[in-house]
Amino acid sequence: MLLEFALALWFYFITLFFTVIGLPLVLRATGSRDASIGLAQIAGWSLSGYVVWLCASLHLLSARNLLVWWPVLLLAAAGCVVCLIRSGERGLLVEALHTQGTGVAVYVGFLWIRAHHGDLLSGGEKIMDMALLASAVKSDSFPFFDMWWGTLPVNYYYYGQYLIGLLANLSGVAPSLAYNLGLGLVVSMSATIGYALLRTLEVPRLLALCGTGLVLGSAGVSFTWKLLVAVVTGGPLPMWTLAVRSAPELMQEMPAYSFLAGDLHAHVIAIPYFLACLLLLAFVFRAERPAPALWALFGLLTATSILINAWNGISIALVYGIVFLRRWKDIGWWNYSLALAVGIVVLMTPFLVSFRSPASGIGFSPLYAASRGGFATYPTPLPLLMNWAFWLLVIGVCAWKLRTQVRAVMPFWVLLAAGGAALMIGVELIFLKDLYHLTTPAWFRSNTLFKFGVHSWMLLTVATVGALQQLAGGRKWLPWTIAVYASIYPMLTISQFYGLFLTPGPNSVMSLDGTATLRLRYADAMAAVDWIQANVPDRKVFVEAACDSYSLCGIVSAYSGMRNPIQWKTHEWGWRLTRDGPQATLAQIEAIENDVRNVYQTSDLALMGALLRKLQADYVVVGDVERGTYGGIDDARFGRVGQLVFDRPHMRIYRVGR
Repeated sequence: MLLEFALALWFYFITLFFTVIGLPLVLRATGSRDASIGLAQIAGWSLSGYVVWLCASLHLLSARNLLVWWPVLLLAAAGCVVCLIRSGERGLLVEALHTQGTGVAVYVGFLWIRAHHGDLLSGGEKIMDMALLASAVKSDSFPFFDMWWGTLPVNYYYYGQYLIGLLANLSGVAPSLAYNLGLGLVVSMSATIGYALLRTLEVPRLLALCGTGLVLGSAGVSFTWKLLVAVVTGGPLPMWTLAVRSAPELMQEMPAYSFLAGDLHAHVIAIPYFLACLLLLAFVFRAERPAPALWALFGLLTATSILINAWNGISIALVYGIVFLRRWKDIGWWNYSLALAVGIVVLMTPFLVSFRSPASGIGFSPLYAASRGGFATYPTPLPLLMNWAFWLLVIGVCAWKLRTQVRAVMPFWVLLAAGGAALMIGVELIFLKDLYHLTTPAWFRSNTLFKFGVHSWMLLTVATVGALQQLAGGRKWLPWTIAVYASIYPMLTISQFYGLFLTPGPNSVMSLDGTATLRLRYADAMAAVDWIQANVPDRKVFVEAACDSYSLCGIVSAYSGMRNPIQWKTHEWGWRLTRDGPQATLAQIEAIENDVRNVYQTSDLALMGALLRKLQADYVVVGDVERGTYGGIDDARFGRVGQLVFDRPHMRIYRVGR
């Protein structure tokens, strides 16, 4: 554990170079010391990461060429230090590094929590996220080959895992450790940026700290009520995972749940970016004539946010549209807005060339539900809706009390509240068509609800803190505001602190390494991963048993960054869903699955060789998963078409070439 935390500090230390690089850019854009310190880390990471990604995407330089990227990073950081000193901002540099101490404290604190259940077998889609991260770490150029449809480029969101993978490569940290360290970094940046956002809304430091905890650490009213009733009555405690669900097919996620659940999803990695875009938008809104540098930085972080999670683009565009309606008559807003849109598209172009949205269009929820005879969970049940409506109630009371001031000078928190409310209404009326609406109608808006739920949560909680602060601006309402904070803060955070009392399972160990538990339960499979990491430097195709989603099939390639002919079939089908031929895509997947099955089951060596060439296979894995999936397997056959290169009692790997 001590070694893991030492590596964690080294991992974080590298981000200080990004902080130094980002400081001059953010200071020039915002002119605010608080905002510059809060945004410097993510701005420098975004700029540096984009340069590396662009060069790799254009095949100019390998993303793994550390002999180039380390000197470039050091020279860029040194140049920014010189610029800050010459401009008289030496104090800002020192203050920024001191503030990073708070970020480190949040980072280490979260990692200590995460170490108690840091394995990547505790449900969810952690294996998928791990596979994306390991693939990004192993890739020289982008887009890389899909880890679970190995002959095609990945068309799903990989940019967030790439950014964390860049840190893994720079630090030399293994992907299985970088997974949890990257999650800790996301939490830390969310806290520092959330604090800077609230300070920009003129919230005092102490209340800004409390408000940041409210935005990122609170859960919903309905679950908190269930938990308190269980404690008072002595009944069974509800599962903490129910904090975001009132039915299996309904999830309205909030940051606290995302962080504790531990899935390194695109929408989780994008949380600090969403907050950063809101922070910059606050400066854009307040400036009489926003500086070009501010527009440029807002464009860079918005483009990065969308590259990580395209759903962010819709929510940011919505809030920007609300701000635009307020400012559209001002000089230059039309021109700057057009330039902003064009710039974002240009920055994203290398990604858009290969990206294919898993959504095949939009639908109108009331009509869809009616056409299917209605659903018990549509519209959203009141208990789940109340999680968000609670914030609207507090905001509404504050807005009514401040109605004269709000009409005179529209505060930014009102616009955020409008954006959050619009998202809540929007997900009740409109859904994005994905695989669920075709295969599981009751789940038709599951993705839409939870992807936009986390955005509406942040918009409404930030707006709530801003509203309470403005209400407390006069002494008359100060006691009332303190009473509100004193009552809602413990009530809403208790259900997430409840998640901290989770204990590791009987086969879990306290570790930040995501493979620690796997090494206990699947020692030979993890030994195979170690062998691959040491002996196969490039991404090759490893044939493993082809199974459906949420299985343990493909864990060797997932943890080593290699490619499978086909894996997690439903996910691949969903990612590559097309408007015209969803069944055709499924037929392709099933055909590859059938070829993989024949590789393991056929006794015809000529057919096996032909199938291996068709699958572009370099290695074949024969382990307990394969034997359990396909029954008895004659290992001797693989020895006749290839060479045994790894041999353990429960795992063998054959190099078969092409």
